[in-house]
Amino acid sequence: MTDKTLAEELAHLDEPFNEPESSNIVSLPLWKEAKRVRANSFIRSVLFSTIQSKDRPWLSHEIIYSEKGMTVKFTGQQLNQEDFILWETLVRRANHQSLGTECTFTAPSVLAELSLPLCEKKHEELHSGIMRLIACSVQFSYKRNIYFGSPVYNSVKDKLTGYYTVELNEKFIQLYEENKWAVIFCEG
Repeated sequence: MTDKTLAEELAHLDEPFNEPESSNIVSLPLWKEAKRVRANSFIRSVLFSTIQSKDRPWLSHEIIYSEKGMTVKFTGQQLNQEDFILWETLVRRANHQSLGTECTFTAPSVLAELSLPLCEKKHEELHSGIMRLIACSVQFSYKRNIYFGSPVYNSVKDKLTGYYTVELNEKFIQLYEENKWAVIFCEG
């Protein structure tokens, strides 16, 4: 994998925007469970900072990345590494589904996958994390195009069963296209 700048990785944003045909389904490259796939641009654009949850500022159209004609602005409560881990988990669960559609799971299954206790506090933190991914707005600006949106469109939680249905934003998923993602090997 070459070390490209964010601007180089997202150069396709300069192309005129065309609505995708309804038969075109965006899909991630397939990977084995021992690997995790991450979009390089998420890491480089500092969408997911290293601040502690208690220190999250509220940002309004704040420039969080700028290099060689590419600008990334953020609005909302700052995301951190906990949000990044949740985002990765949702993307991984959508790996074998058509993206831009619904990803369904139970809160206990996600908490267990993240090695978190199955207590009420962690259920609330999971719910809050999903809400932050919905509530934030990220704007990528490069040459003639500006894309803005949130990583997650919406979610529904069944209070009786604890099942969540989350709709991921397929435009964010496109950051995982060929040569725009990194494979991370996970330990056992």
